[in-house]
Amino acid sequence: MLREKAISRKSHGFTLIEMIIAIIISGILVVLFGTIQTTSANIWIRGNTKVLLQSESSFALNYIARTARGATGASVLNSGQVDQK
Repeated sequence: MLREKAISRKSHGFTLIEMIIAIIISGILVVLFGTIQTTSANIWIRGNTKVLLQSESSFALNYIARTARGATGASVLNSGQVDQK
């Protein structure tokens, strides 16, 4: 009878070592997923910034090209300033 109680008491839960190991494994997984999430967010931000810069530079180059096409001529004065005609 006493032996049956000892056996049934052992099978009703986790030992302290098992709980510590489970907490350590859970902590490692949380840190791993957090690192992956942070790295992914940083890569996305860098890519989004590059796309924005390329879009703005394309707009600026198009503006310069339109302005240059519309120019009829330019001359340089002695003071170094450009006089547009």
